[in-house]
Amino acid sequence: MTQHLRYLVIYALVFLPNTAAMGGVFTYDITSMDADLGLEACNSVMSDAAGKFATDSGVKLINSGCEADNLLGRLTGKIVYSASQRVSPWSTTSTTYGEETEFYQSRQQCEEALALEVQLLKNMSSLTPFISFCHKISEIGPPRYRTRIDAIGETNVRRYESVAVTNYTPHNLNAVVQNLQAQAEALGLTTVAWYFGPIRSQRSLSVAYYSERAESPFRLLAKNSLYFSTLPECEAAIVAFDQTRTTAWTGVPSCTVAPEKVGFQLNLNWWDRAIGADLVLRSTLIPGIHANLIACRSAAAELAAQLGQDGEKIVGIVCGRDSNPQSPIKMELIGIWGHPTKLKSAIPGSALSHSFVR
Repeated sequence: MTQHLRYLVIYALVFLPNTAAMGGVFTYDITSMDADLGLEACNSVMSDAAGKFATDSGVKLINSGCEADNLLGRLTGKIVYSASQRVSPWSTTSTTYGEETEFYQSRQQCEEALALEVQLLKNMSSLTPFISFCHKISEIGPPRYRTRIDAIGETNVRRYESVAVTNYTPHNLNAVVQNLQAQAEALGLTTVAWYFGPIRSQRSLSVAYYSERAESPFRLLAKNSLYFSTLPECEAAIVAFDQTRTTAWTGVPSCTVAPEKVGFQLNLNWWDRAIGADLVLRSTLIPGIHANLIACRSAAAELAAQLGQDGEKIVGIVCGRDSNPQSPIKMELIGIWGHPTKLKSAIPGSALSHSFVR
């Protein structure tokens, strides 16, 4: 804390006994403000924010200002106030559930999104932020920015983030995002940001969304399946995959580019809790020898018809290869199960894979 702010807090504690008796003197910290903002400009921003903070919460403002964290290269804003009890504002730092990720590669891109996010919060909750800004995630490496919003009041609205590791780049990324966004809206989720890129050294698809649902948050998940030598082969596999579905629920399949492997890989994205309570999405390889992809898909269609009659919830069956183009053609079944995870139908030699769980 700067000397100026420190003396004011000491003064309030010593010379304002009536205020202390009613409650106390408190400080609300706003971290992660960029150092390139400059101390003078930061003090001005905090002065405006502190005025709104005091008006919206009804507390007595003592002072506000900024202090530098030379080690991290950031500024921390501080609002010093007296009140009967500590104020606990709504903030994206405390209401963002899930894995924190990065979304914006420039400050301009972040600030454009911030304006939309602030308006969304107002529409969903009637809360008016006393401060909102964009800040750098790290001073090291390429610049990445995040939004921060703080407001006085209570609401069930929460901000969530989720990261789905895809490993490879979707060939039709925009279409994948549009389909997932449409499914999110049907679930009562309002998406505010999408980002595809390396996170912790893994290619991932990330999403930020707002929701006022009381249940636990939805997570965006991904599963990689079999490989194909060409894009038309992979796209044909998606058509066949969808034709073997026996349940109304559907994920978002796509072809991902696998440069270090061979050709393309089928990938499936989905919102985990959209499939229903206490249900999971899992896969199993179906034993068999197939002369070619056409023969495999014909066998998959027959198997799907049989499983559908038995009441199995099959998301789809895909025919493809391992990363080696000379490897035998395999059949992979992806379905929805409860507990215990077990096929009702008898498929000799099949065993459900536990490689991915909701």
